[in-house]
Amino acid sequence: MALDMLGVKYTPCFACESQKHLRVLSQEMHGYCHMYVDVCSDQFLSSPTCDLFVSGFPCQPFSAAGLGRGISDKTSGKIMISLARWIAVHKPRAFVLENVQGLVQRHPRTLLTLMTVLQGLHDHRGSQLYNVSWKILHCAKHGYLPQNRSRLFIVGLRSDSQVSPMTWPTEVPTTPLRNLLKTKLTKTRAAELGIGVGSLNASERTNLIEVLKRLRARGEDPAEAWVADLGGSRAAMMKSMCPTLTRTRSQSGGFWMTWLGRKMTTNEILRLQGIHPHSIPCGLVSERQVRGAAGNSIPVPLLARVLQGVLPSVGYKV
Repeated sequence: MALDMLGVKYTPCFACESQKHLRVLSQEMHGYCHMYVDVCSDQFLSSPTCDLFVSGFPCQPFSAAGLGRGISDKTSGKIMISLARWIAVHKPRAFVLENVQGLVQRHPRTLLTLMTVLQGLHDHRGSQLYNVSWKILHCAKHGYLPQNRSRLFIVGLRSDSQVSPMTWPTEVPTTPLRNLLKTKLTKTRAAELGIGVGSLNASERTNLIEVLKRLRARGEDPAEAWVADLGGSRAAMMKSMCPTLTRTRSQSGGFWMTWLGRKMTTNEILRLQGIHPHSIPCGLVSERQVRGAAGNSIPVPLLARVLQGVLPSVGYKV
C-alpha cells in the first residue's frame, strides 16, 4: 500500500504470517508470489531474494501494553535472530524494520544488540554490508494521521547500492481528526454495529461518566473532538487526536468519540491507519479480525514517507 501511494511499480515477492485468517486476507489484497507461515523456518530462509525487505516484527515484548519481556521472550528473540539471518543470506538493497518506541525506551540493550548484529554484517571482501540507522517517528507529526502513535524504524542501506544519504521524514501538517471521523449515526444504527452506548460494559460505562464529569469540570465541551479510551482501569482522553490504536482496542471498536456519542466503525479505524476501506475484500474474515489487523499494522502514509527517503538512497526513483 505504501508503494502504491508513492506510485512505485513493484512485484510483491513474499510475505510471512503465522495466523491463517491474516494470510488469507493478505494474499487476497496483495497477491504475493509466495506465502510463508513461520519466519524462523528453513522455508522462509529459502524464500526468493528481493530489493526491499520490510518487517514489523512482534511488538508485545517491548510495548508498555505488553508483558515487557523484551528479548527474553523466546518467540520475539527467535524472530529477531531469524530476520537478521534472512538479511545476511539474501542481502536486499534496503531493509526497513518497524517496532514500538519501547524498544528504545525500555529495552535499549536489545536495540543495541540488534544494531550491532546488523551493522556487523560483512560482504565477501570483509567490508561493512549495510549502513544502518534508526529513528522514532510520530504518526501525526511525520505521517499526516491524527493518531498518537510513535514507532521505531530501523533502516539498512546496502553499501554497494547506496548512491545518496538516507533522508528521514520531516514534520508535516496533521489531518484534522474531524475530517476522518465525521459520520453521524442514529442510536439504532450504532447499536446495530455494536458501537453505541448500549454496547459498553459496566467498566466502560463508569469510565464514560467519569470522562464527561472531568470535561465539564474543566469547562470543556463534549461536543468538541474528544477521544476517550474507556478500556483501562481509568479513562484517558485526548483532544483532536486519537490514542494509539492497538490490536486489542481496535478489535473492541477503538475509542469513544464524545462529539459523535459512540465508538469507531471499522472503516474509521482503517482510515486512522491510512488504509482505504475499499481495499479490504468483503467476506473473507470477520470485521473484528479486520479491525485487529488494522491495529497491528504500520500506518501507511508514515511507511510511505520512510520509503520516500529509502528508495532514492539506493537508486530508485520515487
